[in-house]
Amino acid sequence: MDNLWAYIANNPVGAGLVCALVAFVIATLSALVAALTGGAGRIFGEYQALGRSLSDSQRAQQTQSAAYAELRARVAELQTPPPAEPTAEPGQTPTGDGV
Repeated sequence: MDNLWAYIANNPVGAGLVCALVAFVIATLSALVAALTGGAGRIFGEYQALGRSLSDSQRAQQTQSAAYAELRARVAELQTPPPAEPTAEPGQTPTGDGV
């Protein structure tokens, strides 16, 4: 055990690799146990449900954004003044021919 602590103290990159290897072994064994006990289907089912709820919320967000964009465009349209119509001078017809 003293050799392991000396190796870790003298070689931090090697220690990181040892830790990564241990984590990989633990994760592999955990996945194997979950698969053998039938928990894997439940775990992956939860991930699928999470994915569906995320996509549903994204779709709702896109719909809401589109509705707000349409509303902002309509408000901007209503805030612009209408174009001024030409007015007739006294004694002229609206066509400007004076008759």
